[in-house]
Amino acid sequence: MSPSFVEKLPIRFGTEDEFELVASSLRKARFDEETILRTLKVESLSDIGSVKAGEVDFTGVATELEFFVRLFLFQRLIPRPEVENVVGRPVLEAFLALGLLGLGEFGLDQLYAKVLLYPLAGLLVASDRHSNPDGSNFDPPPDIVFPAIYAGTLRFLELLPENCGEDVLDLCAGSGIGAFVLSRHSKHAVCADITDRSTQFALFNRQLNGLHNVEPVCGNCYDPVKNRTFDCI
Repeated sequence: MSPSFVEKLPIRFGTEDEFELVASSLRKARFDEETILRTLKVESLSDIGSVKAGEVDFTGVATELEFFVRLFLFQRLIPRPEVENVVGRPVLEAFLALGLLGLGEFGLDQLYAKVLLYPLAGLLVASDRHSNPDGSNFDPPPDIVFPAIYAGTLRFLELLPENCGEDVLDLCAGSGIGAFVLSRHSKHAVCADITDRSTQFALFNRQLNGLHNVEPVCGNCYDPVKNRTFDCI
């Protein structure tokens, strides 16, 4: 049987307080792009896959950040008491409530990340993970949501225009990252994807970042935005 985060959507839509608690705890721990690149000694987030977790020197790094990196970027198992003692029970419960962390499926009282969670372009982005925490054979879901930290996606984000008009559309949006970046320079941004899984991740990421001018929709290409016009697609 596949792990629960593969069989069904891992993320859950909790309360505004839970989203804020998660986002604020990550910000407080300096779970940001600049700090992570410096800590892991890489030039780009696309290089994280080449980093060996056991060789990273976390000297001088806050324990909260070390735990978040090990959980969400290195996708490691960590005993629940260790994490709870550092971040506190309310914060841990918020991560569990939103489905970002799971407990017990890969070992008694062992925490694991149910998603890949990373900072990008000043945002926090969740997408599907691509491995099992225990190293066992991973069978990905057919509608898997790819991470936005591939080199091609990072280049795509660099090429997005700042002068894009009031209404913009991001097709095949995946996690929603394109629309999120475009929303900074537009009045309203729509991100469309053919799979419901991607749309749910985009909705989740929108709430995690408080992006009220982004509208995730689900459908084939232009179907969900029929009879609507955009300044930039």
